[in-house]
Amino acid sequence: MTPRGRAPRDGVMVVGPVTWDLVGDRRVPGGTVSYAARTATAMGVRARVLTAAGPDADLAALEGHEVHVVPVEHTLTLRHTFRGAIRDQTVVHTTGRRLRPSDAPASWPTPAVLIVAPLLPDDLDPAAFAAVDADECCVTGQGYLRQVDRSGAISVPGRPTDALMQALAPSVSLFLSHEEVDTWPDAARRDVVARVRRLVVTRGARGADVVTARGTHHVDPVPATAVDSTGAGDVFAAAFILAVGEGETTACRLAAAYAAAAVEVSGAAPLPDRARIEARTPDR
Repeated sequence: MTPRGRAPRDGVMVVGPVTWDLVGDRRVPGGTVSYAARTATAMGVRARVLTAAGPDADLAALEGHEVHVVPVEHTLTLRHTFRGAIRDQTVVHTTGRRLRPSDAPASWPTPAVLIVAPLLPDDLDPAAFAAVDADECCVTGQGYLRQVDRSGAISVPGRPTDALMQALAPSVSLFLSHEEVDTWPDAARRDVVARVRRLVVTRGARGADVVTARGTHHVDPVPATAVDSTGAGDVFAAAFILAVGEGETTACRLAAAYAAAAVEVSGAAPLPDRARIEARTPDR
């Protein structure tokens, strides 16, 4: 990647590992980077995708984009088990490799839009990507919040972690779910908001909140018949950051509509193009 400040910013770059998600007896390809790539495709955007993947990885969701794979022994693999509405996650395999901006091909320019998509704290170097001089940077922060114990069980503390704080910068739009943010102390929440362009808290079927130092704007949900909610927040984040150059109102409207479309399909499946999303969602 071109060093900071040396060249004009160009295009969209998405960074993060692809995954295998184990659900019952099924092995499903996923990862935030896969959902972000599907969203970019649907919005007519060809992105540059930097990912870590093992030889068994399914990269179908990344087709149509310029992809650079850092080869690792194991694709990141997570087991999902459910206790009613509660989902527990366990790490089966990690990539064993922390991605950095220097892993991108030297020919790739500094991106105008950067989507940083970790799933575990060691997936991506938070400070190094925070230093990339993008115009807009989307950080899906769940990976930086997660803690993994010796058994591989994933938990989330009720406060921002050091890794998350290192990922913050004035160009960052930070996306987290309400389960991750609502337990934070008020002072911690204010500190995070002061360090970023905006904090976006997704609330599932209740929409989302866009929080800045100026106040909070609520984003109404778009009605949907839910089939699979996995990845809906990732789709919301990608659609928002890809559209925010057209104004925050447009970005909110499209993000809500794409998230609704995402829950109506299973896994990181293709999404409707923008024309169909626009037809489904009137201006508000």
